[in-house]
Amino acid sequence: MPDKAFIDTNILIYFISSDSDRKAKAREVILGSSDAVISSQVISEFISTCLQKRLLNIEKVSEASHGFMRALRLEPIEESTIDSALKLTKKYKFSYWDSLIVAAALENDCSVLLYGGYAAWSTYQQPSSDHQSISRLRALYRTRSQAAKPRGVTLGVS
Repeated sequence: MPDKAFIDTNILIYFISSDSDRKAKAREVILGSSDAVISSQVISEFISTCLQKRLLNIEKVSEASHGFMRALRLEPIEESTIDSALKLTKKYKFSYWDSLIVAAALENDCSVLLYGGYAAWSTYQQPSSDHQSISRLRALYRTRSQAAKPRGVTLGVS
């Protein structure tokens, strides 16, 4: 993966999935990435989802979480991330949690956001402005419930 990528929670869930196609693609992305980022929100959502849905027991959750934190660059959610997320929520009508993911990706200079719940894995061409990037993201988030496999979008980073 040549661009710096921000990996959303669903990709981590797919990594431990029993769905062999999703698992293989998630493993390819995570293990094949030399410059991938997750936030404290992403790892916390992974832990919560695994425990709540009983995907893994507490020992396996701990083991997987530590593995992800070693394999990927873990970045904290800062006050500036929260402020940016609130601005994105207000301006683009994303949910706050989705805005926090986008804000963390942008704050960490990621040009690609890999997230789940879409029809196919893909990466869009670099838009010429942040406005085009956010517009594309907004359109994709609107269709979030329509499909089942992860997708990527290239973020406009100035």
